[in-house]
Amino acid sequence: MISAAATQERDNGLRQMWGVLRAYVEAHAEPFHSFTGALPYDLSLLATDTKTLPTGAMLAEMSTFARPETRPLVEAVIAVANLLEWQQGYDEVQVGSDYLARSGWCHLAGPDGPILMTGARLFLGYWGGGLDYPFHWHAAEELYLTLAGSAIFRAEGRADVRVGPGDSVHHASWQPHATQFGSKGFLALIAWRGADLSMKLEMETRK
Repeated sequence: MISAAATQERDNGLRQMWGVLRAYVEAHAEPFHSFTGALPYDLSLLATDTKTLPTGAMLAEMSTFARPETRPLVEAVIAVANLLEWQQGYDEVQVGSDYLARSGWCHLAGPDGPILMTGARLFLGYWGGGLDYPFHWHAAEELYLTLAGSAIFRAEGRADVRVGPGDSVHHASWQPHATQFGSKGFLALIAWRGADLSMKLEMETRK
């Protein structure tokens, strides 16, 4: 676990970032606001570890690829990024070494924190330019809110959806979906809701 001083720094950073996030969602992101419901004002914070993104990740550059409306939130995310616990959900066999070297995700809010929130799980996802996220699926219903960069989302049963900063895209429970990320990388706020908020995913087998 991180030290008391580092925990205080993380908590202060999270509170500042959360204020910017909540203000953006309430003013500019009605689909996300409707999906998650009202975001909490009084925060309960849980202790977590910190783990930085892989060396090849270029999160600090993403404010360049935001829009004026999303840039304050992107900059707030960048400011607190090194205090969060970035993770990988796959292994090299599933996604390849380049994907692991230039992507990651971290929890923001949910049953296990770092911001305590019931009924939904919020996290950040970052992908480097040109990465390909293979078809995968999970029990939770999902909504992506693009903060910076661009991507093409593919999903079973619907036409491809091209998104940029401020755009959202929805995936139903167990709906297979995949993503081709734009050349400048991609940063998103992601929400899950449903009875099963565990981070269990299934993925297509690549030959």
